[in-house]
Amino acid sequence: MTNDDSAAAKKWGWDQFYIAMKKSETFTPPRDEVAEIGNITWSASTHGTQGPMDASYPAIMMSQVGEWASGLDALGLPALKEPNGGKTLGSLVGPSWINPSNWTRSYSKSAYLDPALSRANLAVLVNSTATRIIFTNGSDDLTATAVEFASSRDGPRKTVSVAKEVIISAGVVGSPQLLMLSGVGPKDALEAAGVPSRVDLPGVGQHVQDHLTAAVVWNSTAETAGDIQRAGSDFAKLNEFLSFVNSATAFANLTRLFGPEGAAAFQKAVVEGLTDSAGTLVPSTSPEVVQGYKIIYSTIANKIFTTDVAVIELLLALNSPGEVGVQAAMQHPLSQGRLYINSSSAFDPPIIDPQYFSHWADLTIMREGIKLVRTLKDTKPFNSSLGNETVPGPSVVTDEDLDAWIINQASTQYHPIASCAMLPRSQGGVVNAKLQVYGLGNVRVVDSSVFPFEFAAHVGASTYGLAEQASGIILADNKLRSDAVKVSVAGGYMGNPLDDIYPPL
Repeated sequence: MTNDDSAAAKKWGWDQFYIAMKKSETFTPPRDEVAEIGNITWSASTHGTQGPMDASYPAIMMSQVGEWASGLDALGLPALKEPNGGKTLGSLVGPSWINPSNWTRSYSKSAYLDPALSRANLAVLVNSTATRIIFTNGSDDLTATAVEFASSRDGPRKTVSVAKEVIISAGVVGSPQLLMLSGVGPKDALEAAGVPSRVDLPGVGQHVQDHLTAAVVWNSTAETAGDIQRAGSDFAKLNEFLSFVNSATAFANLTRLFGPEGAAAFQKAVVEGLTDSAGTLVPSTSPEVVQGYKIIYSTIANKIFTTDVAVIELLLALNSPGEVGVQAAMQHPLSQGRLYINSSSAFDPPIIDPQYFSHWADLTIMREGIKLVRTLKDTKPFNSSLGNETVPGPSVVTDEDLDAWIINQASTQYHPIASCAMLPRSQGGVVNAKLQVYGLGNVRVVDSSVFPFEFAAHVGASTYGLAEQASGIILADNKLRSDAVKVSVAGGYMGNPLDDIYPPL
């Protein structure tokens, strides 16, 4: 996106990032009967073997999943032979974060935090909210000297002193909020919220993108996971059954939605609309943010819309009684939103304006995705369990009908990104390739808020890969040292829970 050929930037190329993602996981293939029923293919070479996150398949499988690949193949989306190898055009039954030893969810706390809780150099403060970062002026950038926190809006403010760095991992909403509460962000928004501006960084809270989804639903003539759960049998209460997750997906590119000529015309219209979109749709007057919008927009229009990279995801849903649903989820939105604080309190949620469907192309792609989903009703053998369509239903026929229904029914997939985008500062970026916040000497952001544009994938594996990548960057920048780090609380010394630093902070 930026033609940055520095060593730091190269770490974010596919080859190194792929290694980092695999480093986070331990993959376990599906049970034989699950693989057979679900018609599951996989390649062990595309997975990790020694990471803290468990990736596997449910203990049980529904028959409709096994018919998914054949149905999608008939639609021109054949089963992927290596579904986790970086190419997503086609269908797959993917692994999920499942621990096959007990059929429970594997997630960041169980995989990373719980095993580290006994470390003498780790102190976890529960029921505590970071309220701001405290800075002193440095020769060039501000230096973080403490982090203030509290347990409630009116509770006493305490501080933890900073020996090396502050690493913010508060997510797409929390990370920009904390920066803004600390005086780092768009100057006009900070002053309106009553926060003195320390670093005017207009990209904080900007460039927000998200995956939107809507589903076609049919009555089911076969038993679904929702039916089993509603029956309330002893089996339905077992971890083995509860491990079942909707994991049959498919990804289609622009050509599959519109045809070759239609895709070319659509892409041409999007490219020609760049100047107008940048002048009317960017929720900021900052020239830097507008330039970043153009860069992200151009990347999507010229490097994604013209390739085999998917623009829509299809996702089979079997968790409702008596129903089969298939979602269509937009993958690369051209609409960008923002979030900002409206008070100086960390206990007031920020205002989030996602600007969904502000760009016409997003709605058009969603509409064509829903049309593609509807064709599954005529696709064997998947249609063997499909009854009448109930959502959106037979009354929703024309493009105008579908547009109105999508605008009313679409919802988030909870995959927001880019509120602290890794872009040059001149493009509304917040962090550099080492995840360091511009204008701050010792603060980094490590979470999915730094991704500058959406992936044609869910963001979980990418976020774990980001964390693995970040740990290597931080270790390289902060050489391991044995001196103790004192943690002080305003009004009294807490002791030294961070002795024998590893990894250094």
